[in-house]
Amino acid sequence: MALGDQTRQYIRNKMAGMWGLLEEEAADLQEYAQAHAAWMDRTGEARKGIRAGVKTRRGGFILYLEHTTWYARFLEKGTQPHEIEPDVKKALSWAGTEHPLAGKIRHPGIKSYAVLVPTVDANIGRITRDILDYWGD
Repeated sequence: MALGDQTRQYIRNKMAGMWGLLEEEAADLQEYAQAHAAWMDRTGEARKGIRAGVKTRRGGFILYLEHTTWYARFLEKGTQPHEIEPDVKKALSWAGTEHPLAGKIRHPGIKSYAVLVPTVDANIGRITRDILDYWGD
């Protein structure tokens, strides 16, 4: 086996191992994010919808952390105060209101419950060290 062949084989083996390392990192990120999501669960779908994984692109790897629910952007970013109004009926009502509220109502907005960026911030140092250690041996 020529020297170049050995080098190529070594790199192929390291890349295969890198996939496994990043899958472990993804599992850790997902577990951390789900455990540290600060919102109050109603159905549990938003928490279950936090997903991490690994993709390959152009000979490299992408470690990702994402939400899979359509409303997750509101949990992550919150919302500004805004007006809401009934679509079909003439008034709005929900549990806790004394009577239906007619016309436009000023919604106070929703607080941000960001979890993706704080999860990455809390784990990026460890992930970087793990990758450097892996390639350093």
